[in-house]
Amino acid sequence: MVSEMCLRRVAIGRDLAQRSPISAVAQTRNPGLAAIVELMKRHREDPLPLEDLAARVGYSRRQVERLFNLTLGISPGSFYQNLRLDYARNLLASTDLSLGEVAVACGFETKSYFSKCFSRRYGVPPSRIHARA
Repeated sequence: MVSEMCLRRVAIGRDLAQRSPISAVAQTRNPGLAAIVELMKRHREDPLPLEDLAARVGYSRRQVERLFNLTLGISPGSFYQNLRLDYARNLLASTDLSLGEVAVACGFETKSYFSKCFSRRYGVPPSRIHARA
């Protein structure tokens, strides 16, 4: 968490104020949701399947899906990917890591899939944030 606070935030693409997954969770104060999100944050590089996340906090997969949809209005998978993409955006803006290195650090198996997801979320390709490809 401290490392995230130290990373320079970059404003790119669409309005980011309403897009932060962490701020949405902070507003809910649901301990189960917070525990799952903490696991997601610790496993950005090696994303855990939803079943594993659920089991680690004593929930069923369906309970987690309902919790995310009712509380945040988004599926757990989409939330997890957005969390990883937000982290990628910060890495691109604040480090000298290559696009491939950022993709791997954020749990994406290929640079092309990472670029596609990043562009869809922010409206700009990651190369526009980071000149080192």
